[in-house]
Amino acid sequence: MKLLFLLCLIIAALASCQAEVGTPCTSQDQCADDECCQIVNMIVASRKRQLLVKPIGGPNTSGTCQKYKTEGESCSSIAVMNGYCGCKPGLRCTPIDLNLVGGLARRMELPATCEAS
Repeated sequence: MKLLFLLCLIIAALASCQAEVGTPCTSQDQCADDECCQIVNMIVASRKRQLLVKPIGGPNTSGTCQKYKTEGESCSSIAVMNGYCGCKPGLRCTPIDLNLVGGLARRMELPATCEAS
């Protein structure tokens, strides 16, 4: 339980550090073509119970217009689930293959980059 609480605090701190100024929005059509309406809702995943806990502080309904990530930029599908802008349309977030001990290749969530679909 302490670990889950600590995880929530870390996520909240990271969210506040990444806050950016942009045009206020409540839907995608209020943003430019190269932007998304970034509405951040921090969702905590609990492995122990295999469920998603409600967003911290209740769901947000407004956010700010932010630029999509472009080709070659780092990305995260977890950040997108939490409301951050992902790769621009036509690109996808592709995990980088890492060779681990013994030459065993595994696909990992991080690091990942935006690449053409």
